[in-house]
Amino acid sequence: AIALSKAGYKGNKNSGADWVYQIAVKALIGKNETETAKSLSVNINDSALLLELLIDRRYEAIWPVVEERSGKNLRKAIEADLLRTQKEYEAAPDDYKLLLWYMQSLRAAGQSQEAIKVAKPMLDEWSKVVATGKDAFWVANAYAYTLIDVGQFDKAMELMRKINSLGPEDFPSIINMSINHAMMLMENGSFEKAVSAAEAIDLDYASTYGKMFVWSVKSCSLYQLGRNEDAEVIFGKMTEDPEENENAYLLAVLCKHDLDQAETLIIERLNDKDNRSETLSLFQRANSSGHIIPQFIEKLKVRMDEVLKREAVKSDFFSKGRSIYIDGPDVVWSYL
Repeated sequence: AIALSKAGYKGNKNSGADWVYQIAVKALIGKNETETAKSLSVNINDSALLLELLIDRRYEAIWPVVEERSGKNLRKAIEADLLRTQKEYEAAPDDYKLLLWYMQSLRAAGQSQEAIKVAKPMLDEWSKVVATGKDAFWVANAYAYTLIDVGQFDKAMELMRKINSLGPEDFPSIINMSINHAMMLMENGSFEKAVSAAEAIDLDYASTYGKMFVWSVKSCSLYQLGRNEDAEVIFGKMTEDPEENENAYLLAVLCKHDLDQAETLIIERLNDKDNRSETLSLFQRANSSGHIIPQFIEKLKVRMDEVLKREAVKSDFFSKGRSIYIDGPDVVWSYL
């Protein structure tokens, strides 16, 4: 990554160069080559990648340079993302991947209604969606999440059922949408339907990572329905190797209301140098922008906040990261 960055790597049609420059910057900081890291960091534009650098104390030496690009509240980077992805999409409006990136940028900027407006015409051509396959399915998946943002949960579920009716036998990538459908139901508090959706998923098409999300949804929903014995059986599958999907496991632990275990997991993850960023992101706060956070997620956020306020967790966090205010919607930037 360092060699590519120094050579002026420009990325390719599937991904930009930002991630290469970020890897290089992190490596250079680890080698105490701060000035070179600063000079290469100006090539990072992606708001999420800039956020990782802004909240991790390992990169404190380059915070002033990073903040010049991001703004202290990340808004400068969010708006730059939006302008860049809009330009790329408008140059190739039939490209579903570029549409997805533009939708994600709109949503991250707090413009979910505009994301719906932009994507709807392409999704209305359902035969084209099916013919395109994977990239178009991810657009539909993002569209469903955006509908939930603005309170149109029933429409979102109708769309997810439509996608899932195609089946993973002919469209293997559909397994991702099946898992997300079950997750959406659980997050909204539709626990009976979430259990049914999870049980309908053919795990033969799922990776171990994906299976962990299915088990998380199912165990979590069963706990909320008071079916604790059944939930424990499913949760037990996750305890065999929680590192396969730490996010799904932490979610299940919060559902179980085991805050002591959640505290232990968060501290362990803060001390995992390779996977610290996602945990640091839990401590960030963003705008309460009118987007609708599903009711059960609100409940879990209360539990998570209780854990994050514990002295041992706070002490460990402040030694490894910092909290910033993000001028973007909470449904994207301070989500569970």
